[in-house]
Amino acid sequence: MRPQRIVLLEDDYLQRDSICAGLKGRYKNLSIQSIATERQFVDSLDAILKEPPDLFILDVMVRWTNPSPDMEPMPEEMRKQGFYRAGIRCEARIREQGCDTPVVLYTVLEDDDLRADLPSNSLTRLITKDASLYDLFKAVDSF
Repeated sequence: MRPQRIVLLEDDYLQRDSICAGLKGRYKNLSIQSIATERQFVDSLDAILKEPPDLFILDVMVRWTNPSPDMEPMPEEMRKQGFYRAGIRCEARIREQGCDTPVVLYTVLEDDDLRADLPSNSLTRLITKDASLYDLFKAVDSF
């Protein structure tokens, strides 16, 4: 696959910058929309799906929102599951909207830690983060 547009959910700016630089170096003319929190993803999903990207890359562990004195409390569903499943919840929201865009769940967690919560469809892949980005490129190319 030669993606033209990717939506990236990543709250760590160092990882985000590394992923964006790596992807843009590999895939010429690539546009990446970067989203930093689960709240931002939820709030922007309808607009994103009006013109779906070629691929979503979702970090599994993402904070609900950036801390601030006037931030709204985390919804009950998120509070129960915590930030350890944010990317999985975002993938579910994509599918609930009827979108069949491929998703890469990109995480430091091991498969065993997530097995019970992973979606079972051919459009979603779990990739473990490492410094080389090789496995991420392989996943992107596989769709």
